[in-house]
Amino acid sequence: MNQRFATALSFGKRHTKLLIGIALVIIAGGFWISMRGGSDTEPGNVFVVENTTLTQEVSVTGSVKAASTANLSFEKSGRVSRVYAREGAAVVPGQILAAIANADLAAEVLAAEADVAREKATLAELLRGARDEDIRVKEAELSSAEQTLKNYYSDIRETLEDAYVTVDDATRTKLSGIYRFENTSYKLSFSACSAQDEIDAAWKRYLVDTELSLWKTEINTLEGADDAAKETVLRKAQGHIDAARALLETTAAILTANCTITNTALDTYRTSVSTARTNVSTEAGSIADLSQSLSTQKLVIEQRRRELELKKAPATTESVDAARAALARTEARLAAARVELGKTEVRSPIYGTITKMEVEAGELMTLGTPIATVMSSKQFEIEANVPEADIAKLAINNTAKVTLDAYGDDEVFAARLYFIDPAETVIDGVPTYRVKIQFAENDPRIKSGMTANVTLLALKKENVLSVPQRAITQEGSTKTVRIIAADGTTTSREITTGIRGSDGKVEVLSGLNGGETIDLSTD
Repeated sequence: MNQRFATALSFGKRHTKLLIGIALVIIAGGFWISMRGGSDTEPGNVFVVENTTLTQEVSVTGSVKAASTANLSFEKSGRVSRVYAREGAAVVPGQILAAIANADLAAEVLAAEADVAREKATLAELLRGARDEDIRVKEAELSSAEQTLKNYYSDIRETLEDAYVTVDDATRTKLSGIYRFENTSYKLSFSACSAQDEIDAAWKRYLVDTELSLWKTEINTLEGADDAAKETVLRKAQGHIDAARALLETTAAILTANCTITNTALDTYRTSVSTARTNVSTEAGSIADLSQSLSTQKLVIEQRRRELELKKAPATTESVDAARAALARTEARLAAARVELGKTEVRSPIYGTITKMEVEAGELMTLGTPIATVMSSKQFEIEANVPEADIAKLAINNTAKVTLDAYGDDEVFAARLYFIDPAETVIDGVPTYRVKIQFAENDPRIKSGMTANVTLLALKKENVLSVPQRAITQEGSTKTVRIIAADGTTTSREITTGIRGSDGKVEVLSGLNGGETIDLSTD
């Protein structure tokens, strides 16, 4: 016996560590069995149901853009007269950035403003009622206008006679050495580059004789003629002058053709033709000016007559309405003139900063050519594309958290979803939907073009029961989880689920109570 004890003692001394390890394993196993109530479920595969906050989030990546960017161009073509702002300048709505030459349109605006002022005065006088002295003034204005028209008619004969003399000298005297009359037709006194040119020139010279003879007869009929007849002769004079111009142009072309330009003997003819063309053009201008003066003065007389009639007529409803209509027409013309003038200027439509200015004074710009870009200085926004699977989760005014690659994940910016495009955008064959997220505050660190990582809070539920998705078994439309009882046994129980959170947990609407333990194992 002593020998067996000694042997055992010797074994214990040699294997003390092994015996201690076996004892610890036995103790730990007994403790775990008591804690799990006899269940076979491993510790990492259990979940205790409790109230929690469940959120649905949608994460997207997008690019920061200005809330609005305006690409500006002229609405008319023209030469740039002045550039008022440069890149980097801060601008406000309505501030002019550049303009093209617009003196003519500015004059039209001034004229239209004067017309409006006149019609306003006419209406005011009509409503006030005419005074005798006002009527006399209008009568004098009408008489003066009529006298001016008579003077123009009186000038017709003298103007035409002067023009006739000039054209006769230009085509007959100054061309006498160039064309000679033989038998029944004219011929050039030198050889032209082609026979056809000579024929054309000779024919036009013959036609001028016919035109001048007819013109002279018409001028002779002006003695004692009425105003209408005088105006008819004046109008016909333009045709006679056109025939003379055609002859002079053809003659000049022959004298400056390749085969004749080196002939210095023709220099005198070239000088004569040039002088003749200038003189004829001057007379043509005089006739055109007189015709325009007649037309304008008739309008003036009509205006003066209408003003006098308005002065004399009582302020009837009809006359007041007519005056108001006349005022409305002039105001409309003024508005149209201002619109046309405005098309020659580029103005900023927003508060912002000029990021691009591509025009200089003196450049010729065409309609629609971009010259400037203004980026809004107000809130920035993020534009991103949301997959089709997530778009139904989102709604306008969903809040968002944003991080920018430039500042890392620790710097978070608040934002909100304010736009969802109803039309899809297909990217690589996959339907997506464009959304816009606006930063909650202006922050000088935010720059256009930065990459933004956006987490949109689509839905948030507080104090709801939830279980991990992997705890749920689904057969058909029935969803169940396995409940671990106090004695360690498991039973299957049907549940009704709600939303799925971004953390992988699923809301339980019915079938579970807080504090119950769920078996997560897949066996």
